[in-house]
Amino acid sequence: MFNAIELDLVDQVGALVNRPRTDMAAWLTPILTLVRENAAATEIIIRNLTASPLLLAVLNPLREESLARYRKWYHETDPALLEYYFTFYLNGAVQVITSWLKSGARESPAAIAKVIVRAALRDEPFG
Repeated sequence: MFNAIELDLVDQVGALVNRPRTDMAAWLTPILTLVRENAAATEIIIRNLTASPLLLAVLNPLREESLARYRKWYHETDPALLEYYFTFYLNGAVQVITSWLKSGARESPAAIAKVIVRAALRDEPFG
């Protein structure tokens, strides 16, 4: 049953993921709203933290944009090292979302989107 729910949610998220990403926090907010409003999504994410298809459906489309930023920020061209940067930031975003859900999702989706964007998609690292 969880697989069917998960596939349905991935489809719903997929429609949101494909919207233009000019404002990352505005792009992420409706996705987090859908997740917060769906108790089954919360359960699926918390049960499958290491490779949640739902979370990966949300965050993996950011891969190429993120890798381009990391190339610039860290002056790195090695694809393997760039993937480590992506893994680091991706796992941070996943942990923020899952911690938020586990704590009852009291903060607004917009507030959580802002945290993720500020931490992972800044113009300059540590700047």
